[in-house]
Amino acid sequence: MSRHTIPVLKKAIAVLDAVSRGNLSTKALSQSLRVPPSTTYRILKTFLDDNWIRPSAGGEFALSFGLLPLLQPLMRHESLIETIREPLAKLNLDTNLSVKVSIRQSTLAISIFRLESNRATSFVSSKVGASIYLVQGASGTVLLSALPEADKRAAIDDAPEECWQHQSVADIYRRLRELARDGVSLIAGKSNPELVTLAAPLYGADGKIWAAVALLGFPREFDNSRLPLLKQQLLLATGTCQRLMQGKELPALGQGRS
Repeated sequence: MSRHTIPVLKKAIAVLDAVSRGNLSTKALSQSLRVPPSTTYRILKTFLDDNWIRPSAGGEFALSFGLLPLLQPLMRHESLIETIREPLAKLNLDTNLSVKVSIRQSTLAISIFRLESNRATSFVSSKVGASIYLVQGASGTVLLSALPEADKRAAIDDAPEECWQHQSVADIYRRLRELARDGVSLIAGKSNPELVTLAAPLYGADGKIWAAVALLGFPREFDNSRLPLLKQQLLLATGTCQRLMQGKELPALGQGRS
């Protein structure tokens, strides 16, 4: 655990996460999470008082409607994803690659949707809700490109040391130039030799980049003979998504820098 985190808050998050995955009693939560019974009780009582959880049968607990105001922005994203799910599913089926949609929050790219390849040996992409820095990955490049130059530089300067083990600032700007030229960003196995990512921007009605749509897979799935077709399929899918999004109100993005 990082020295900058709050231990009891981490325990509370663990309790809420456990409740979200199935009704559990105070005793079961305490035992499964290895949190003292008295601490588990106080955490549950706090969530009960704010209607984040509710009692259910047999002394167990379940999530409650007090969480809804917090989830409204996420529900708007889910509604929009439903609008564009069909072309994303077609892209997934046609390419037999994993598909991911990411949006920007401050200097992070957050995964809000994914479809895995149905191949038995397919690459399993990061789970929904996972984040990477904008200086990482093809999706990060797409979302970084939407920022004014001063904010791009700030996002680069803010990236931690771990982001620079396999790349330099010059690599970031090279990828941004390639994206502007080709309409897609391709990253092949630098930070992860087993992973290739091809991403394209998804624009809102205002002409601004709203999200990045990415194809993910193994290097052999992106060989030179196949890559032109994959680019074409990705751009066709994002174009279809944009037409379906016409007139839809997009959720606010980019908390922090705009």
